[in-house]
Amino acid sequence: MKKWIAAGMIAAVLAGTYPVQVTAETTITYPRYPQEAAHQIYANKHKITPNPKPKAYVNVPVYTAGEVKKYEDFRCITDATSKAYKTVQKSTVCADGTLKIGDRSLVAVGTNIGRVGQKIDFVLQDAEGQKHVLKAIIADSKRTDDTKNRANYCGWDGHLIEAIVCTEALPAKSRQMGDLSYNAGWAGRIVEIRRVK
Repeated sequence: MKKWIAAGMIAAVLAGTYPVQVTAETTITYPRYPQEAAHQIYANKHKITPNPKPKAYVNVPVYTAGEVKKYEDFRCITDATSKAYKTVQKSTVCADGTLKIGDRSLVAVGTNIGRVGQKIDFVLQDAEGQKHVLKAIIADSKRTDDTKNRANYCGWDGHLIEAIVCTEALPAKSRQMGDLSYNAGWAGRIVEIRRVK
């Protein structure tokens, strides 16, 4: 008998705590606070959806597939007062010859892609349609005269990325072809460029 009384009291407390009339159209997942249930029902009734989270990046237009990934030796960056030089000094040389800060590879790009110090994600797509993200940080800028039509975007031959590397540490195939696409994680056409905020 005492169990039944206790159960009745709990039910009464819950009814007072959550004064919500549930219908077939209402979905409530155990709100943490009483007012959340009312807010959920109001939102469902008026078809209100929460504001989406702001993107953590800005998309940069892709005008070239940039399948070839050129490279530049880090020792070519010689101005000790420049931001490029200081960025390179923070990096480490990886076993595949690329330079990284954390999990981001150092690259040189045109200034219309981004500025030195900015983080860039390149979404690459292989021949089978599989996509992966090459995380990069801009360590150097291409000279305007070295970009196609002086547009500060891609190289004269359409390449978009120049990896900053230690040349002698590169795999033989990448050195022979002058293309970092032969390094693991670098192959594929560029289908999206994200400038990380």
